[in-house]
Amino acid sequence: MVFALVLLVACIPSVKWTAGIRKWFHLRPIAGDGMEIGSLLVPMVITSQMAFVEKWDSKYVFLKVTDVDIMWVSVSVSLYFVALFAILWWIPGCFTIGEAMIVTQAVVFVTIDSFANLGIKLLVVGSLTTGLLLLPVFYYLTLVRDYWERVTGYMAFYAVLFFTFFALLLPWSVLILGGINPFVWLWDYLDFGDIRMPLVRYWFCVVLVAVGFVAWKSLRLQSSPTAPSTITRKVFHLLALAVFIPGVVYEPNVTHLASSVAVAAFIFIEYIRLYRIGPFGESIHSALEVFLDEKDSGPLILTHVYLLLGFAVPLWLYPVDYMIGDSIGCNLALYSGILSLGIGDTMASVVGKRFGRCRWPGGVKTVEGTLAGVASQLLFLWSLHYKG
Repeated sequence: MVFALVLLVACIPSVKWTAGIRKWFHLRPIAGDGMEIGSLLVPMVITSQMAFVEKWDSKYVFLKVTDVDIMWVSVSVSLYFVALFAILWWIPGCFTIGEAMIVTQAVVFVTIDSFANLGIKLLVVGSLTTGLLLLPVFYYLTLVRDYWERVTGYMAFYAVLFFTFFALLLPWSVLILGGINPFVWLWDYLDFGDIRMPLVRYWFCVVLVAVGFVAWKSLRLQSSPTAPSTITRKVFHLLALAVFIPGVVYEPNVTHLASSVAVAAFIFIEYIRLYRIGPFGESIHSALEVFLDEKDSGPLILTHVYLLLGFAVPLWLYPVDYMIGDSIGCNLALYSGILSLGIGDTMASVVGKRFGRCRWPGGVKTVEGTLAGVASQLLFLWSLHYKG
């Protein structure tokens, strides 16, 4: 059902009205419109999922093709256009029209599907729901300038977080887990087996390295302002690889859960940064601002969120039994984010920037970078095959 709804709401705006949109909204500069990709990407991804529907557990009802209720069609289409207008109007300069369409389709998809199968999406949906509840607080913070008035806004922000967690998310989690305390369940889940707790400790060390690198690099760039280099930005890709490769290889189920927690945490951090919520908002903003380049615009800083989603979404899209061998490639799909974004894109950017001489016609990308990206992905695939 949801597949049909997303396909419908994706294809409706695919006509060529980008020129008119640019008169009404401020879109992200230095980028193409992405109208075709925005119209087709989400339906194509869900179509690819349906190829594996017979292998998956029946609880993943969003993959089942059923009769479409006209009420759900109306709700989905209305929600899509309202959310698309809100994103383009209230967050100017952050998205192209194609990017805004993809984000809106994903939000509509998760929201509608949550009525049938919430599961792990509780964390992401909860962070977005909390953002809606925080809108009055955010609006208040845009109006006040006095120190104590802003402190009042900060206290209201944390009060709403406290209320949302204990009054909505925690009871919801207990309901999903059949009455089990979520904290007890989480401890038992991580304590099962010999690899999960060491893996979590390893991830914690990688996060500390990432925080230390951000703090060190932001201090250096603030003292001698220069645009961040491609290699500097690709360090975050390497850190993401350090998290996801062992996670997907040894414990994809735990990585699935941890990536959902991380995305929810990044959304909350962006709330704090965007509105400079004390006592950490200004520090987070200063640390992240120095990593922006000419392609970033608008009030939001989403590069780190996009990077995490690029690695995590394949795990979310393919909720199979990860430990069972698969002859038709579904388990390999779990590595698609690692392959394309972590290895291929990183090698193509670094090699193309350092050694690239021959450019593709009509573009700035180099042949050397492209070959390095393809070769590195093939080498990684060979290593996976060699290790079994």
